[in-house]
Amino acid sequence: MLKVLRQLAAVVGVLGVVAAVVLLIPAVLAGRLPASFGAFAVLGMLVALGCRVAYVKLGAAIRAQEAVELEQLRDITRFEVFGTPRLAAMLSLVFVAMGALGVWLAWRRQDWGIFALSAPFLVVFGWMFVHWMGKAMRHRPVIAMDLHGIVHDTLGRFPWSEVIGMRHDQRKFRNRTIHRLVIGLRSPQRYLDQLPWLLRWQKRAWRTERPRYGAIEIPLNMLGKRPEVVVEAALKLRARNPAPWLEHWHPLFSAQDIDAFLATQEDMRIAQAAADRGDFATAEAAARRMEAASEPMAARAAEMVKRGKQKSMWVQVGLVAFVLAWIALKALYLSR
Repeated sequence: MLKVLRQLAAVVGVLGVVAAVVLLIPAVLAGRLPASFGAFAVLGMLVALGCRVAYVKLGAAIRAQEAVELEQLRDITRFEVFGTPRLAAMLSLVFVAMGALGVWLAWRRQDWGIFALSAPFLVVFGWMFVHWMGKAMRHRPVIAMDLHGIVHDTLGRFPWSEVIGMRHDQRKFRNRTIHRLVIGLRSPQRYLDQLPWLLRWQKRAWRTERPRYGAIEIPLNMLGKRPEVVVEAALKLRARNPAPWLEHWHPLFSAQDIDAFLATQEDMRIAQAAADRGDFATAEAAARRMEAASEPMAARAAEMVKRGKQKSMWVQVGLVAFVLAWIALKALYLSR
């Protein structure tokens, strides 16, 4: 209910701004502002301001509600998140109305320049309105996850056993943050045929190169839940699958990086299990393997540092975690 009210506040606020602008433009062009135009323009801006305040307060209430949801993700077996197609459809309809107005005015004045600009505008947003209304009528979750895998309504299904890692990617674009769930896959070419045509074209090299690992990006904006909740649910469900994976995976990792991290992770598990049962020879052998693997991994991290500090940050975090875990295991072994 809170999300619906927030969406409604956003739509009404946009309509208030649009109404104020539509009323003010003719007045500016005419060089005078009739009292009625001014009164309705001010009313539209006041409505927009009130909707902005409501939007912010509802957002805070939703975040508090979702903080509770994060606590409840501990024992989930299924998670669904719906999109906001009705909001997108309503916003598209606003631009459809603007495009239709432009086309009508251009037709009346025989101004073919404005017509050429307005007609494509009307067609594009008309198509978007139909597209989003179709999604709203189907009412299917955009993302559904269970103990077996993750399903996206456009990208298809990805079993957890084939997911090597996940990352919450956040990028600033002007005043907006773009959120994506980046999923690392084993043999990603197997999933090409289920992707949309544009993404198939972008990933077309997978068919010939047949990489051992690849990444798929799932957009997290315009969903019914905050990106952090969706990412946390995905991590919780993936962690419950026994197939090996990297909790600190990054798309910049090469196949060699991933293999090295997986081998080190397995050695850490072996060393811990061996130490717990008192098999110190096995634990020490696993510790030596981890120590031997640390040098090429450190060299790889240094190489990535040269390509940019930001890109190498996750590698360094992984290496630090590896070293700390190795020291802890070594201390555990020596204490026995």
